[in-house]
Amino acid sequence: MCWRPVENRLPTSCTSRNEPLSIKIPRRLLADLIYHALQDDPNESCGLLLGKGHEADEIHRMSNVNSKPISRYTMQPGELVEAQDKAKKSNREFVAIYHSHTFTQGYPSKTDISNAIAVSNISTRQVIVSLVEKTRPVVRAFAINGKSEVTELVIETDGDTYRASD
Repeated sequence: MCWRPVENRLPTSCTSRNEPLSIKIPRRLLADLIYHALQDDPNESCGLLLGKGHEADEIHRMSNVNSKPISRYTMQPGELVEAQDKAKKSNREFVAIYHSHTFTQGYPSKTDISNAIAVSNISTRQVIVSLVEKTRPVVRAFAINGKSEVTELVIETDGDTYRASD
């Protein structure tokens, strides 16, 4: 079962490694994620969160080169190589992959889940910005394992706890 915390970590059956049940994203990065999603709207935005462990310290925007960018995203491969080099040179890793949902709720679609499994070597964490309500974007985070199991992660910040809804 993926919802039961084991010492504040996901059981290894839920993810490829023993990960925390949370992801730390500073408020300025949450604002950047929302801003990027609104800038690219109606197309989906995408990118990477860099940092260490489950703590993000930088957003790395990527170009969405998908032929249907309104409902799908594909990161530009050359930019991904640049991001990998940047992470390696700065002794950091990809904390999460992020993208926006411009017309749907912030929950992984079947396509998101299959894509997450395909790129699990990059990160098992996904952050989704939902723009269903343009004046009230919602940011949610998930861990997705190789068995297509989705576990919502708590988003910790450097201020008050971020809550997607009241």
